[in-house]
Order: sequence, then C-alpha cells, then structure tokens
Amino acid sequence: MKFRCDRDALSEALQTVQRGVSSRPGIPALTGVLIEASSEGALTLTTTDLEVSARLSIDVQVGEPGISLVPARLLADTVKSLSDAPVEFETDQSQARIRCAAYEGSLRLLPAEDFPALQPPSGTRIVAEGPRFAEAVGQVARAASRDEARPVLTGILLEVSREGVTLVATDSYRLAVRDLVATAAGEARAIVPERALSEAGRAAQAVEKGEVEVFVDESQVSFQV
Repeated sequence: MKFRCDRDALSEALQTVQRGVSSRPGIPALTGVLIEASSEGALTLTTTDLEVSARLSIDVQVGEPGISLVPARLLADTVKSLSDAPVEFETDQSQARIRCAAYEGSLRLLPAEDFPALQPPSGTRIVAEGPRFAEAVGQVARAASRDEARPVLTGILLEVSREGVTLVATDSYRLAVRDLVATAAGEARAIVPERALSEAGRAAQAVEKGEVEVFVDESQVSFQV
C-alpha cells in the first residue's frame, strides 16, 4: 500500500477514529486502525473496541491500493507531530514507512486478518438534521447512569416512529426525555450505549447543514454523517 496526503487531513481523521480504539491490551488487533487505500483515491480508517466502531474516509493520492493494520495511538501521535507538509505513507508485509519533509520513520504492523469484520448498516432508516440530532443527544446523555452494575441504565433508549425519534435516559434519580423531528422508514426500539450515541452526536455537531442517517436493527445501531 502506498499513498500521499495532506498532513492536517490525515491527523484530523486519525484523531476522530481514535475514540473507537480499544484500551484492552489482551486483544492487540483492537488497538490498531485498519487503513484501506482504494484505487479510486479514497483512504478509509476503521477502529473498534467491539462495542463502538468508527469509520471515516478521506481523499488521498493512492499510488498502490492495499490494507494494513497500524497501531492507532502511535500513528496518530506520530502524524500529529509532523511538520505542515504532505505525508507519504508506504507499507510492506511487516512495517509502515512514513515520510514528511525531513522526517522518515517506521512502525511495525499488526496482523490485519485479526481485525474483526464490521457489519454494514441495516435495519430501519432514520434521517435527521445534524445540529438538532447533536443537540438532542447532548441534552439526554448527561442523565445516563455511569454505574456498570446496572448496565441497562448506562444506555439511551431510542424509540422510533414515523413521526420522529424519542430519546430517553435515566440513572434512576433523574430522567431526560427529548423528542426529535426526523423522517423514519418504520418503527424501531433500541437501547444504545451512551458512549456510542455521544460519539455520533459529536460527529453530527461538525456538520452545520448536513443530515445524520441512523440505521436500527436487532443487534446494532449505525450512524452515518
């Protein structure tokens, strides 16, 4: 794999998906960011800790398409410290080489085949305005419990109807309810971990006039901004 891109764009993308990186050292593959360079000039970064997953794509100059799994935090810190110049990134079977201005360094790769496959978005589709979605999540997330002894209360309830979405959170002492105007293809109900929903809200907040797509099925909820 080989590509060239803007340092700021790569650094910002890595900082964004880094929030999905696992902190559990027992599963090395989950500490990495899966980097996929396509022949169409898209670079896709994916991270997961098996509870929350993040995927982001940016445009780059791809010299050779490929897939590599790189230690996420180490790569993010390296790119962040580079000078403001184009970054050249190249991998072989065992390591990644990074060049930027006068800097040249290498990182050892993780086995890409150990990275879990992510399910594509599916289920009931909901579309909402990005800023309003972010505002709604921020208003209810603060009421979710932090007590892992009652895991159901650490999540936020999403009730979807054709009229919109209702978000509900409680820690048994306080209750937050927010109705959100949205377009839904049907009805659905799910309890989403507060951290996952807050990450989706943070991503939506960066989109001033865009929309957020939410897909709810029996086993997962996906957000696309």
